[in-house]
Amino acid sequence: MLENKTLTFTSEKIPYFRQPGSPYFYMFELFFLKFESRLLQVINVIIFFVFYFESLKLINKKILNRNLNLIINLILFLTLPYSITSILMFNSEWISVLFIMLSFILFERKKIFFSILSLAIIPFIRQNFL
Repeated sequence: MLENKTLTFTSEKIPYFRQPGSPYFYMFELFFLKFESRLLQVINVIIFFVFYFESLKLINKKILNRNLNLIINLILFLTLPYSITSILMFNSEWISVLFIMLSFILFERKKIFFSILSLAIIPFIRQNFL
């Protein structure tokens, strides 16, 4: 997008070759990183893990049932390989999951407006979540 000076992610004239919200996220990052794709992937993995562990900490604090807590932790742990693969392939799924975790964190910190705002961004990033 920076290189093409367009609002689409590809140089072709296909406007929705990818989901429309993720290219803007990547363009914002690339604007600061100057086209460093490996560094971008490492930073995205770090961002994802920060939100992942913060969400995990909140879930463990809120759920008092030990069996349910164990099941949720296991499910979240088993989603990590897919999430990392999604980040490394520049897919948009991890960004939508990131905004879901951000919404959960903001809701727990009583920042309701920003929680709703982060939920409202999700359909722009990934339309099949509507």
